[in-house]
Parts: sequence; C-alpha cells; structure tokens
Amino acid sequence: MTVNRCGIMNRNRQTQSGFTLVELMVVLAIVAVLVVLGAPGLRQYIANQQLSSRANALVMSLNFARGEAVTRNNSEGIYVTPIDNVNNNWSYGWYVWEDARDAQDCGAGVVNDNARSANGCEDLRADASPEGPDGIEITTSPTLNSVHYISSGTLHPSLTAFEFHLCAPDQTEGRIVAVARTGRTSVREKTDCTP
Repeated sequence: MTVNRCGIMNRNRQTQSGFTLVELMVVLAIVAVLVVLGAPGLRQYIANQQLSSRANALVMSLNFARGEAVTRNNSEGIYVTPIDNVNNNWSYGWYVWEDARDAQDCGAGVVNDNARSANGCEDLRADASPEGPDGIEITTSPTLNSVHYISSGTLHPSLTAFEFHLCAPDQTEGRIVAVARTGRTSVREKTDCTP
C-alpha cells in the first residue's frame, strides 16, 4: 500500500501487459493475407532452385567425365549414361564410367551391376534419383543414350554437339545444358517447357 499526497492509503494496482484478443486477431489476419500472397512466388522460387541444382549436378558430372578422360589418357575414353539406359531416361540419374575393354556395353541396364567390374567396367560416379528430384524431366536433343569423352577432352568423333533439356512439373521455364563438340558445357534458360 502507498500513501498519496492527501494522506489516503491506496492499494497497489498491478499493471498487466499483453495483447488483447482483438489485437491478436488483427495480426493473424495480416499474416494470413501475406502467406496467401507469397505462396505462389515461393513455389516458383523452389522450382527454380531445384532446376538449378539438377542442372549443376549434370554439368559437374559431365565436367568430371571430361577431366577423367584427359587425366586417365584412356584411348577408349569415359562415358556418361543414364541409369535407366534401357528406356534412355536421364531423369532418374546417370553413371560416369570407364570401359577398359572398349566394348561399350557397361551402361547401366545393359550389363548386370554385379558383373560390371568383372567385365572391365569401372564406375567413377553416380548421380541417382529414384523418381527424378521432384519430377524434373531430363531429355536430350538429339536423342542420346550416352556421352563419350576421349582423351583429348572432346566428344567422341561419332557425337555432335547436343543439349540436355530440364523441365519441372507445372513450370513453363527450365534449363538447357548445352555440350559443344569440344566438350565444353554451358547452361541457359529454357522458355518452352510444357506445364
């Protein structure tokens, strides 16, 4: 208790702090509006990041294969083939491998994986995704069932320049990974994906 100027004793009033129910409801309404407005942009951002990540993984594997072909100075070269080689589907991932026999039969799906090393096939790297990350579709133009680098770091003479086309579901934009005859890779935007 306190005594005021007049000598009257007052009880101490404790002040309470916090938000009223009305203030809380106004804040929740504002947050809900912001979430509704921001969700489509966030979905687009995530799709772009997944496409970029997948394109970068492909470029890294292609550059790795090219570098290994030069480093190993193997006349047969280094191959990159889709994991689903039977259906020529790159969306599930790819192997980077060396065929010491130059029989060109080490691609996944062609030789039993247990027999690959016994047949002179050496897997150097694999980038596998059971369903393709978030449904990203990867096709080649022209249709290609393997990439073959020779010891000079260029594409095998039987190959011409080609492109990998990456498209995410429900998106009109994607990525193109272009591989020049020299073996050099580049990435650019693709604007004609079918959602």
